[in-house]
Amino acid sequence: MQFAKTVDLDVNQFNKCMDDNKYKQRVLDNEKFGKNIGIDATPSFLVITDNKVVKIVGNQPLSVFRQVLDTT
Repeated sequence: MQFAKTVDLDVNQFNKCMDDNKYKQRVLDNEKFGKNIGIDATPSFLVITDNKVVKIVGNQPLSVFRQVLDTT
């Protein structure tokens, strides 16, 4: 709830959405998809090229992303 307030969401609408489980199945489907492709931490990033997939896990500095992008 604090996050909803921090980002200035309509709290009543947010609560209704949460109570109605409006996006529950979509969230569960995305979680399953992530697990199936090897996402096991948050945040995780996949850099996908024609011949390779590189997974970057955790809060990494920009230099890590640059190194991956420069070598793919």
